[in-house]
Amino acid sequence: MNYLSMSSLQRELLILLNDFMRDPKYSSLFKIIHNCLCSEKVKHCLTEFSYNLFFKEGKSMNTVLAYLYDIKLSIDFFVSYKDEDFDIGSLAKLQKIDFRALYSKRKNNEDIKALSQKRLISAWKCFLQFMKLDNVVHDVKIQIHKRFPKAVNKSIIEHLLEVDGNWISYRNRALWGLLYGSGMRITEALNLNVGAFLEVNNKLKIIGKGNVIREVPIFDIVSNWIHSYLNVYPVAFNAESPLFIGKSLHRLSSQTAAHILRKWRVKHGISEKITPHSLRHSFASHVVSNKCNLKILQDVLGHKNLDTTSVYVHIEDQILEESFKKIMD
Repeated sequence: MNYLSMSSLQRELLILLNDFMRDPKYSSLFKIIHNCLCSEKVKHCLTEFSYNLFFKEGKSMNTVLAYLYDIKLSIDFFVSYKDEDFDIGSLAKLQKIDFRALYSKRKNNEDIKALSQKRLISAWKCFLQFMKLDNVVHDVKIQIHKRFPKAVNKSIIEHLLEVDGNWISYRNRALWGLLYGSGMRITEALNLNVGAFLEVNNKLKIIGKGNVIREVPIFDIVSNWIHSYLNVYPVAFNAESPLFIGKSLHRLSSQTAAHILRKWRVKHGISEKITPHSLRHSFASHVVSNKCNLKILQDVLGHKNLDTTSVYVHIEDQILEESFKKIMD
């Protein structure tokens, strides 16, 4: 379509898409799209789809990357499976049998978990709905057995929260204690700035998945750990300084945080798997075992669906902070 023949709305969208594509923080998305074995028109549709996921549906970077990666893998398979190029017409011609072939190939040859298969179907449902095409995958069901994550043993957590006088050990205690003591996601904690704790009382508002704002509890013991860390913060800081920094004095990344936990586990000869997410889960499991209300826990963890929270366990009613105090006593 010629630019001059576009409506004002179409021109505005084109400008927004161009800005989106030039932004370096989205380069990993466009690398996936660029390497997809499809026509330029399909790649353009994938770009618009990505923009929609980010700025209209509020999806996280990890979700959009996962959706694009799954769609790319699927298209690459369809090109090989059908022995033909993949263009806009190919999208409209997709049938359930094509997705069954893809499912069988992944299941038999790649040791793909059911949860990953389900995510792939979710990606295609979203994409085909965005393209306003018949949703051939709407009733494709993937059976998933409920998984019950294992909480980290409390004695290991106590060991993890010890400090040795080094500022990094105070940072680690503050970070692990915040995850364990509030149920935050690792990305939520690492996105915090120092200013969040300069005037915090017993609750903190954070921006979670889908840009949803929620309140999490900040118990006295966790607040003390944070302020002890700030007392030994290695450089001058202000309210806009990143709360958790690495040796380079830049904001800590989630990959580095996970690596630090792995090194700590190996160093202390602990065979039990420990990840930032397992600390979040341990918070849920341990307060649940001390009679915390499941609906309160759902709000704190930021789950949209109560079924997601119920994976952690079934409980009766009591107060969240009392539950956590029992753990730390």
